[in-house]
Amino acid sequence: MPTEIKLDQIKPALIADDEFVCGIVDNIMNNSNLSEIIEQIDTVQTESRELRELLHAQQKTINEMNVMLLKLISQGLMQPPVAPVPVPAPVAAAPVPVAPVPVAPVPVAPVPELPEHCVDDANDANDANDADDADDADDNIQLEVVDK
Repeated sequence: MPTEIKLDQIKPALIADDEFVCGIVDNIMNNSNLSEIIEQIDTVQTESRELRELLHAQQKTINEMNVMLLKLISQGLMQPPVAPVPVPAPVAAAPVPVAPVPVAPVPVAPVPELPEHCVDDANDANDANDADDADDADDNIQLEVVDK
């Protein structure tokens, strides 16, 4: 039976062999895209840093705008209401006589009676619509505005 080589026994010897380690590293760098990835790390880090700085500046601007908005709102609530400026009444023009226009009565056609089965079908449809309206009302959310 062949002797099994245990990794724990040969690992220290392989790590200590500089030529072996350099050969493995060269093989990885030449035969994989790891070298391209390593070259792009610096670019990605710089871009990430710039984006974080931009986000920080935008958040700072938003915070400053919120403070200004709150100040404006609080000042608007504290100021007493301004009395309306009186507007002079318009000068009335002399009335122009208007002749009355005769209105002719409009004939109304009589509404025919519907057969009983049509009335029942219409009532059933209205009941179904009422149920749909109740379902729709359950889906609506009502918000109340409370002044403080």
